[in-house]
Amino acid sequence: MSHGCLRSLFLGLTLVEVVYYNLTYIQAQGRYLFPALPGLAALMALGWRELLFAGLRPAAYLFASIALVALNFVAIYRYIVPALTQ
Repeated sequence: MSHGCLRSLFLGLTLVEVVYYNLTYIQAQGRYLFPALPGLAALMALGWRELLFAGLRPAAYLFASIALVALNFVAIYRYIVPALTQ
């Protein structure tokens, strides 16, 4: 079994487990999705890679990196610092 199939299998099993747990017990537990985050991130990155043309990939990766760093600064200085100083 290839790594991609195994990763997808584990991701699917994690999602099924979370849905089953949330339907069995009446309490939303999003924290149980944390083990699925690496698999979701890998599938999302592969999807974006397939959508972009080969010539646009470096520019798209650079733009995404800059946008995520900017989003980090906005989150820190707009939301986190004011919440901690109150």
